[in-house]
Order: sequence, then structure tokens, then C-alpha cells
Amino acid sequence: MAATRYRIVPEKSLIWAEATSSLHAIRAESSAIVGHLDADVAADRLAPSSTPCAHVEFEVQSMKSGNRLFDMEVERRLDARRYPLVEGDVRDVAVVGADPGHYQVQGDIAFHGVTKRIGGLVTLTSLDTTTLQIEGSVALDMRDFDITPPNYVNPMFTISVRVVAEREKA
Repeated sequence: MAATRYRIVPEKSLIWAEATSSLHAIRAESSAIVGHLDADVAADRLAPSSTPCAHVEFEVQSMKSGNRLFDMEVERRLDARRYPLVEGDVRDVAVVGADPGHYQVQGDIAFHGVTKRIGGLVTLTSLDTTTLQIEGSVALDMRDFDITPPNYVNPMFTISVRVVAEREKA
């Protein structure tokens, strides 16, 4: 039996990146996330026989900090015209602890022409019988993606996500 497909609802989802600099904290965000999750879910838990997979993506230019000059510099450094998308694919999911809905996720992220395997913790919650919410974050280093940050910006940043996905109608 095939897993149930859940489509990401962009207007209810958010991805944000946070970094520090010698000048101020930096936060950029986007609600332009698209993608899907294939899984069998019941009562905030993945079914034990389920082998979930997911694909998410967003356009680099959709990430905005509210500071036009900073956003332009980020787009230039990320070479957003050459590498317009950030894409993520879930490869492995494992239950964490006894609390329902907590998972260790491993996957691939393709960013700035580089693909890396990353891992992090996520929480899955059923909002209703057809809607899921997945939240998580992971710390990354810009240099791992061949990005040289400005001297005043710490190369470590955190990417966080809150995705709302609705079950596709059969």
C-alpha cells in the first residue's frame, strides 16, 4: 500500500535563517516553500511500517530580511541567478525517545551548487485529520556550501522550518 501524500501549504508554512554579525542579529524568512511528504500518520505518529520521504524547496530570492541592501548582498553572494533553488530531500527517519512525534531526520540539502547530507530533530503534530505540522531546525556552516560570508558575519547559521501540509484528496 502506498503512503499518503501531504502537500505543503506555502501560506501556512515558514522557513527562516538566523545568523549573527558584529553589527546585529540577522534573520531572513520565506513562506514560499513548496513540496510534499509521503507517510502514513496516525495520532501524531508515523506508522511503524511507514517509510516516509519528503521533498521541499524554495527560491533563494524569496528569503527576505527586511533590509533591502542586506538582501541584495546575500543574493549576490549566494549567486541566486545561477543557483535559484534550495532543495531538501528526506532520506531516513527514526523515532527519538518515548514522546510521540519526535524524530531524527537525515536528508540531503542542495544549496549553492553543493549537496550535503545533514541531520536534525523534527516534531510532527497532527493539527486535524488531514493536516500535519512539522517543525525543526539545524545549524549549518556557510563555508560547507562554498559561500564566503562578509567578514562581519559569523559563518554559522541556523535554518528553521515550520511546515504545514495537507493530505491530498484521493
